[in-house]
Amino acid sequence: MEHLPETSEVLFPVGTLYPYDFVGDCPDPVRICSDEDLFIGHGPNCNYRVSSVGISHKHVRIFTILPASSSRSEIPALVYAQDISQHGTLHNGCSMKPNNGVCLLSNGDVLTLAPDVHVQYEPENYDREDLISSYQEREMATFSEEYVITDRVLGAGGFGRVHMATHKSTRRQVACKMVDLQALRVACTAAVEAAIRREAPERFNSPGAPSKASMDSPSTVAIRRERFESRIQAKLAVHTQELRILAGLNHPNILYLERAFRSDVSFYIFTELFIGGDLTSLIQEKGRLEETHAASIIHQMLLALDYLHGQGIVHRDIKPANILMTGHEDGARVVLTDFGISRRVGQERMTTPVGTRPFCAPELRRSNTQGYSKAVDLWALGCVCSWLLLARIPFSDPYVDLSPQMAILEEDLNEAEVSMAAKDFLLRLLHRREADRMGVSAALRHCWIKTHAEARAEASWHSLAEERSSSRSGAVITDITDM
Repeated sequence: MEHLPETSEVLFPVGTLYPYDFVGDCPDPVRICSDEDLFIGHGPNCNYRVSSVGISHKHVRIFTILPASSSRSEIPALVYAQDISQHGTLHNGCSMKPNNGVCLLSNGDVLTLAPDVHVQYEPENYDREDLISSYQEREMATFSEEYVITDRVLGAGGFGRVHMATHKSTRRQVACKMVDLQALRVACTAAVEAAIRREAPERFNSPGAPSKASMDSPSTVAIRRERFESRIQAKLAVHTQELRILAGLNHPNILYLERAFRSDVSFYIFTELFIGGDLTSLIQEKGRLEETHAASIIHQMLLALDYLHGQGIVHRDIKPANILMTGHEDGARVVLTDFGISRRVGQERMTTPVGTRPFCAPELRRSNTQGYSKAVDLWALGCVCSWLLLARIPFSDPYVDLSPQMAILEEDLNEAEVSMAAKDFLLRLLHRREADRMGVSAALRHCWIKTHAEARAEASWHSLAEERSSSRSGAVITDITDM
């Protein structure tokens, strides 16, 4: 059983607030620390005290969401400002209301609390990188009347990054996943050349070896082209499939595709910005959750799966990193993301082994000739449930004999004093035989879900689908070459 790193209580600086264009008494700069809320206002308990007409007792809350520990070297802390005042706060001269009163801060952002009270944010160790290439800038110019992409990175991996962006007409902050296929082409070419060197090093390294250009026989060139083009086409197919699936989905617990633009070398995918990060960062901050909180998250994921499976879609990669949150508080809305390897199916069984191994059902092993069904999503959700209740992954390898790992899991559930209802729910999802595994409908009827979560579903969430349907007009996915 894999354990998480211990949750850290060590605070470290993530940024600084500076007085900006102050009139009268000017407060000193204030450091913002991780895992610690900072309040601005005139109240005695505020960390940043300012006195002026219109300033509330507590006017603005500054809070930090840390990315997963494995990503912190690449992705800076996400520092947010929340307007909790009576009279409102401006972010870079604009109302914070379009973002529900919460804005992600970037270098140089200015918060205006009153006409004569402004503070400016500067992140710790800020070093601006030119992450956006010249050809991407040219492509972004074609849709700049709709969206503006910033250099603020929210996530990274492979040949893609998630940037903060702004919807121009509403001033809403959104997320933009940028996929750079040109970088993939360069990397594939380099990988093929390296492979050729390994296969025939004497041709390159022997004295008097011919130049690479003179050695490019037709067969070598064909092999090189076939190898990297197949990789590029596979990557292209993954993102195209994800876009097509997302474009047809509209559910409050599934990532909503707002808009997408594509070219021969790039994808720009605009979605809602989730300030709570993913379940990985939640557990690393809080440790294992109370059952009520865990049940709320699992209930929402069951609603998402009920919707997906009803449309004949199997996700196939459910894991904590693919579940985003609107906040870390109990009852916050959560959504399922990353549909790159999801698939539409009918009655047929799937045979391609995919997914993230610690969350893969036993029937996904390559030696299984019978294939698998949508039940793999329920197994993965059971692993997520264990993550929430125990702050650990139940299986290091689901393809070996699971009996010892299941015994340890049950011991850990007992040691953590998990309720009998929660334990029964979890073990029903983690049944090794898929025919005996609990399905979505049964899981939604289970007493653990009905007791802790069913009555707490926010009615306002379900109006989202109607609002989105009425606001969406025209094509969701646009080819840049047609603009």
